[in-house]
This record gives sequence, C-alpha cells and structure tokens, in this order.
Amino acid sequence: MVTARRIALGIGLALAGAAVGLAAGSVVAGELAERNTAEAVLLVGVDAGSVDPSTQLADTQVLIAQITNGYTALIRTPLILDDAMDELGGDVAGLTTDDVARMTSIASGRTSPIVTISVTDDDPERAAVLANALATTFMERLNAGSMPEMPTQVGVISASLLREAAPGSPRIDLPAPLAMAGGAVAGGALGLAIAWLALRAGGRVRPGERLDGYGLDELGPLSPGETGAVPPEPARLLRSLVAAHFPAARVVVLTSTTSRSAEPSAAVGVARAFAAAGARTLLVDADLAHGGLGQALGLSGRAGLAELLASPEAEPSVVALDGVGEVLTAGTTTGDDGVRHDALAGILSRLRRGYDAIVIHAPALLDEPGTASIVDAPGVVVGLTVTPQVDRRADVRSAAHLVRSLDNPLIGAIVVQS
Repeated sequence: MVTARRIALGIGLALAGAAVGLAAGSVVAGELAERNTAEAVLLVGVDAGSVDPSTQLADTQVLIAQITNGYTALIRTPLILDDAMDELGGDVAGLTTDDVARMTSIASGRTSPIVTISVTDDDPERAAVLANALATTFMERLNAGSMPEMPTQVGVISASLLREAAPGSPRIDLPAPLAMAGGAVAGGALGLAIAWLALRAGGRVRPGERLDGYGLDELGPLSPGETGAVPPEPARLLRSLVAAHFPAARVVVLTSTTSRSAEPSAAVGVARAFAAAGARTLLVDADLAHGGLGQALGLSGRAGLAELLASPEAEPSVVALDGVGEVLTAGTTTGDDGVRHDALAGILSRLRRGYDAIVIHAPALLDEPGTASIVDAPGVVVGLTVTPQVDRRADVRSAAHLVRSLDNPLIGAIVVQS
C-alpha cells in the first residue's frame, strides 16, 4: 500500500538528491572551466666549479636543485609577477598579482635544473600568454644578474627557454547550466532509487502481502491467540509440511527472523495439526535463551532440553499436553543460547525412535547463533514463521537466505496473523 508517508519520503529524497546534484553540477562545471593549462619549460644553467671537489656527485646535484628551486620560487612573487603583468598590460585586465599567483604552479625535480611554469585559466590563450611572460621575465632578470643573491656554493649562470607555452586544447566544454541541470536530474533519480530501495528493503511485511517475492511458499496462516488454539486449516498445513519431504518431515523446525517475531503459537499449532492427524507428537522448546514456549504453556521451571544437552544419555523429561502430545521444555535457561551440534544430532536421532513427528520451536535465527545449529541438524525440514507488521522485509530475506545456505530444505513460511 502506498501511503502518504511513503510518497512524502520519496519526494523528499528526490528533492534532496536534486539539490545535491545541482550543487555537484555547478562544482563540476566550474572545474571543467578551469582545466586549460599552459606550460613553459626553462633550463637553469649553474656553475658548480666552486664546489669542494671532494663533494659527492649526488650532493652536488642536490645543491644545484636547491639554488634552482630558490630562484624559481620567486616567480610567484611580485618581483616577477609585477614586471610580467606590466608587460602584458591589457591582455591581463581584471587580474591581480594574487590572482596570477594562484593560477601559477612551479615544478622542478629534486636533482634537476629543469623548471616547468604552469598557468591554469578558463581562457587557454591567456594561460599561454601568462606562462610565457612569466618565463621570459624570470629568464631576463636572471640573465641580467638582477635577482637577489642566494647564500650557496653554487652560482647560477643563466636560464634558457626549452619550450614556449602553447594554448592548451580545451577540455569538455560543458556549460554551467547544462551541468547543473544534469546534476539535478541525476541526483533526483538517485534519491528516488534510494527511496524505493529503503521502502522495499527497510519496511515491514504488510498484512496480506504475498511471500513469493521472498522466494517463500506460504504453508498457511495461524492465529496466535492462545497457544492451545487449533489451526484454522490443520489438514492443509499438514499437507504443505509433508509434501515431497516425508519421511524427513518427521522433524520440523519452526524458526523466526528475530526475537521480535518469536511466536511460540506457530509451533504449538503445527504440533496440534500432527496430533490431530493421529501422529505421536513431541513439541520441543529450543529457545534456550528465554524458554518462550514453556512460559506460554505454563511449563517454566521444568527440566528439559538444556539438561538433555548436558547429559545426552539421560531420559528426556517430557510433559503430556492434551491435544498436542508431549512437550520437552527448554529447561533451565540462563540466557546462553549455545547448542552443541553433535549433542543435538544424537538427541534427535534417539527421539525419532519414539515419535512420529517432532516439532521444534527455535526462534530468532538472525539474533541467536545457536539457532543455526538446530536448523542445520541432520534430517529436519525448516519452516519460517513470518509476522506481518513485525518482521522486516530485509530480515525475512536474510533468514530465508541463511536457511538455504544450510543442508536442510526450507519448505516455506507460516504467516502469523494478528
């Protein structure tokens, strides 16, 4: 059902996505507009004759690079910028020395006298003019000896131009309005997609919702009511449980997604259905962490499965319950959900000899790690109880996937109706 809240969520996420996309589009447009870079390359000649002859070659190269870097760092200062901009005049109208300094970057190797002057601008022609003007001004000042002296053993002789800057090829010419519109559309679509996924995966199962979308066959409905209630369609439920699985269906494990939907009445209803068909039935509470089924039946405090797991050879302490058969409670629960897989397998093998059908209540598959050992016990079939308005869709999918990853068949889902 599409509610006003869901519509509002979708619209809200779409608008939020459009706003983010609009902002991103404007940034992208700005970045694309500033990707025209022109580069001028200089070779700075040096005199290493005054260096101590014992100095290693690598050290000499470092000294050369230091003096080169020291001089070329001046390119982004008013000493060079002012002269270069005065020479260009109207070609750089509207730009300040600070603007040009931000547009300019200088690169040189750690041991190399080669220097690259890069200017980035939205106008490729102006970028090239600026790069060449900076290179020429620096070269003329250096060659004329009108640069500040550097305190070093290495003397600079001259600078020469290796390569003039040429206008860079314009990159993608994407107008800002188009980039912003594209960003808004893409962001809005992304917001709608997120809203759809959130509603599909994060919402709860709705009453009457078909479960085949989760890959589950519906075994029939059960009303929780009192745990002693007889299922409305026990014959149909039994047929669903045993179809294509008998005699393996002599042991049926009913699990739920999480502790929120741990509904013991489903296991009681299935046990009643078996008993009504004349089967000798044992109902087992494997909720070792809470003993929820025993509490619902008023059988708390009795020895049960926990004690049997501790002493697998002991006789099970069962209680007869009219219309259900016999019940093996969880026993002494301490909040520990640990189940030894080998011990459980041995117990089930022994119990099978005394009963036609065993129904095990093992809730909270995603919450209680021990439940997976029960679901994976040898020779059982598994049913998943689904409680609309309680179970989350994502949890139902996760639980179904987990069961299918084990060896035993998942025969479907029992819908617990409120």
